[in-house]
Amino acid sequence: MEQLGFNGFVKAIFDGYREAKAYNHNPYNDLEKSYLLFDVSELNELCEKAKNKQQHEAILDHMYRFDATRVDYYKRIEKKIINRYWEG
Repeated sequence: MEQLGFNGFVKAIFDGYREAKAYNHNPYNDLEKSYLLFDVSELNELCEKAKNKQQHEAILDHMYRFDATRVDYYKRIEKKIINRYWEG
């Protein structure tokens, strides 16, 4: 087994932590915790990748919290989600 110095040991811990965090990362949870409104392009990307109604509702909740649907670009995202589940 290779002998790690202190710096190597600390690096290995942080590398493992970063890998575990990336593996378990759920961007839809970030929407709920964010103090800032996500960019339109980020929300569009999340909307395209969303696999279920709960993930789409997380996007809507995020936009509603910031009253973002008053802006046309965010309104389009809202309309796309609503049409998919409630009007479409």
